[in-house]
Amino acid sequence: MSAKWIMFNSPDILYVITDLDGAILKQNDFFKEYASHIRPKNFSEIVGHEPDNDDLVAAVEKAKLNRGERVRCYLTTKQKNLALKFNDWGIYCMASHLHFVGIPMIDVTSVTAHEYEKQKKLLEDLRFDISHDFRQPVASSKALTKLILESDDTDKDSDRELLRMLEESIEKTDQAIHMLAKKAGRQL
Repeated sequence: MSAKWIMFNSPDILYVITDLDGAILKQNDFFKEYASHIRPKNFSEIVGHEPDNDDLVAAVEKAKLNRGERVRCYLTTKQKNLALKFNDWGIYCMASHLHFVGIPMIDVTSVTAHEYEKQKKLLEDLRFDISHDFRQPVASSKALTKLILESDDTDKDSDRELLRMLEESIEKTDQAIHMLAKKAGRQL
C-alpha cells in the first residue's frame, strides 16, 4: 500500500491535492463529506475565519520555499450551522502540486458552550426548586421552633400542636430533598 492510497482511503484524515494556486485537483472522500456544504473549487474557500486566510497564504508560501517539508497551519472550516470546525493542516509542496493533509480537531469551545448551557439550565432548575420547595417548609420550621422556645405557656396541648406542625414542616422539607435528589439523578 502506498502512502497516497492510505491518504485517499483514510476515514480520519482530510487529504486534498491542489495546483500551486490552490485549485482543488483531487480530494479524498472524507474531505468531500467534510466540506460538502461548501463545495470548494479552491482550497481557500474552506476557511471559516478571516484571519486564517493570512495564515493559509503564509503557510503555502513557506511550503513552496521549503519544497517537500511539512508546514503546519491551523484553520477553521465553515459549517452549515455557522459554527467553526478546527483543523490542523500539514502543507507540502511537491513538484507542481500542493498537498494538504488535515486532522479535524475537537471543537472544545462548542462542547464547553453546550455544557455551559446545560449546567446553566440545571442551576436555574435548582434555584427554582430551592426557592419554592425548600424555603416555605424551612421558614415554617424556623418560626414554629421559635414559637416553642419562646413559649411561656406550659400548655401541653398547645406545645404538641406546635410540635406536630413542626414535624409536618420537616417532612415537607425531607420530601423536597428526595425529589430534588431523584431529579438530579435523572439529569446526570
